[in-house]
Amino acid sequence: MIGEVLDEKYKIEKELGRGGMGTVYLATHIGTERLVAVKVILPEFVRRPEFIERFRREARAAGRLRHPNVVDVTDFGIARTSVGDVAYLVMEYLDGCTLAEVLEEEQKLPLSWTVDILEQVCSAVHQAHQQGVIHRDLKPENIWLEPNKRGGYNVKVLDFGIAKLEESPSEEIGDDLEVSNVGVDTTNPIAVEKTSALSEKETLITDAEFSEKATVLFSSSETKNKIEKRSSGDRDLTRAGVVLGTPLYMSPEQCRGEKLDARSDVYSLGVVAYRMLSGRVPFDGDFSEVIKAHQEKEPPPIEEKGIPKAVKAVIYSALAKKPEDRPQTAQAFSAKLKTASEGIGELLQKSLVIYSELFPKLIFISFLASIPGFLFQTSRTIFEVLGFLEVIKRSIAPIALIEVLSFFSRHIVSAMLLGMTTLVVAHHLVLPLRPVKLRSFFRLIMSRIKPLLLTVFAVSVLSWIGIIFCIIPGLVVSVLFLLAPPAIVMEKTNVRQALRRSMELVKRSYQTAIAVVLISTVVPVLFATFLSVVSDSLVEVHMLKKTPSSSVEQGPNTETQVNPSRAEFAEDTRLDRKPPRERDLRKIIVNYVFQTFLSLVLILLMPFIMVLTVLFYFKARFAGGESLQDLTTLFEELEIQRPEWQKRIQSKQLSFDKVKT
Repeated sequence: MIGEVLDEKYKIEKELGRGGMGTVYLATHIGTERLVAVKVILPEFVRRPEFIERFRREARAAGRLRHPNVVDVTDFGIARTSVGDVAYLVMEYLDGCTLAEVLEEEQKLPLSWTVDILEQVCSAVHQAHQQGVIHRDLKPENIWLEPNKRGGYNVKVLDFGIAKLEESPSEEIGDDLEVSNVGVDTTNPIAVEKTSALSEKETLITDAEFSEKATVLFSSSETKNKIEKRSSGDRDLTRAGVVLGTPLYMSPEQCRGEKLDARSDVYSLGVVAYRMLSGRVPFDGDFSEVIKAHQEKEPPPIEEKGIPKAVKAVIYSALAKKPEDRPQTAQAFSAKLKTASEGIGELLQKSLVIYSELFPKLIFISFLASIPGFLFQTSRTIFEVLGFLEVIKRSIAPIALIEVLSFFSRHIVSAMLLGMTTLVVAHHLVLPLRPVKLRSFFRLIMSRIKPLLLTVFAVSVLSWIGIIFCIIPGLVVSVLFLLAPPAIVMEKTNVRQALRRSMELVKRSYQTAIAVVLISTVVPVLFATFLSVVSDSLVEVHMLKKTPSSSVEQGPNTETQVNPSRAEFAEDTRLDRKPPRERDLRKIIVNYVFQTFLSLVLILLMPFIMVLTVLFYFKARFAGGESLQDLTTLFEELEIQRPEWQKRIQSKQLSFDKVKT
């Protein structure tokens, strides 16, 4: 068909790939001279309505989707040519290669690459699921990597030819017309073809009518006897005409011919992830063995080093035999995989980035929170000095009262600081371009101050009790209830619900929770210890400088001679370098200076620790497949509206969705 013009619009330039029922060509749109890819179905198949329906299905499936990670289908029709009537599908022409080609050469990919690619794939698949489209053929051959001109790759999900559409009864063709796969030349992903069958229980891999080496997955025993059986790896089994292609990535329910939903695609994504990290598929060999293994056997463990156990656990969960045991959406699978791949190092890095970006706001909040502590410390020092100088009567009562008030003020300040930091970080994640309104945040915190204070106070008391009796129980309490305050702020829970919610979130990433607690406690203690040692050393050095030193006389033979009377005097002065009164007063002043300096350090340090805790809260939410969409309502309650341009985009998207519906 080289040189043919379809419907006076598309001039065929050259062949890109060939499959069992048609060919993909590079073509030029005559009106715009833009290069496009045109998939053409052969004339002998145009006369069969199931193949036209297959093409119509692919066009409608792709047409429903407007997503940067889905190949854009722009036209569909039937044209008269010199070889007869042909059906064609027009889509964007892509540079790059398939994931299958990359894996064929590299065997396996680094974790960072795997997570990035699957994150984009899952975004496209989740959008498809929301539009009622189930792909049913997710595999490396249908994942396209296109250079983005910035050193990375944009991912495109291809070939919705066997996608199952959830249509209205008037549009539904019926369960007796479902589509399956055809083996193809996988050198070009757009050339990957499919055929149709009469039912999901008769899903075709390839069909003898279209390929000499075709096989039928669920067919008569006579047809099965004609199958060329092989036991080979992923590279061979996914080629045209070889026994196993798509079955390597099929879910157990798809193997059984049952009705599919979005969780079937999640299983296929789990197989793809397994393949990318381990260099092999979970099950291979004869097609009947693979089909049986998908339904009955557990996948072999991933033995490759450098892959966190949490990542492996997420992949194993996606490969669960029962759909209800898998992540329920592609978005949830992506979120869990991404958070499992990020350890404390990535969390610290992100915390530092957000801390630097929000530095003025965070320091302002921290400074205001430090004022009560500074005032209590100053009051205590004044009482101690006045009592020491006998200006007022020395008494323990005022100092004890100050300590009690200081204890409660620290918890109030901690609750306020953590609550405000939670809202500031959440605002930065959800509405990064809108100004931060601290007054609105303060009003929200005050509306939830009672459960927030009770939670902070209860966690603190339980932690200290555990530390007093044994350090380990105190740390366990701190870890389990670490995320209770953010839960109070973000989820409007009471104290008991917040404590339960914290345990639920922490269980998703115990190791990171322990690391966050250790950083939150060890770092301030190290700073305080360092400053205490430095201050004590300065006092000792200052006192020694004012102590008379022993007199040393040199004899004629350069031997040291010590005057006994002066040595005794020096020894006496070392035993009592300064009068007790002056020494104690100096210690009071130095201690006040030390506490003030420590407060200044904590003003800078505590916001970073709070940001780290809040980011871990969101990380734990993502690990459970939860999103930030519900937070939009929270900020609308605070009268923090999204920009007008965002509202217009949302309005247009809603209108577009209504039209499609």
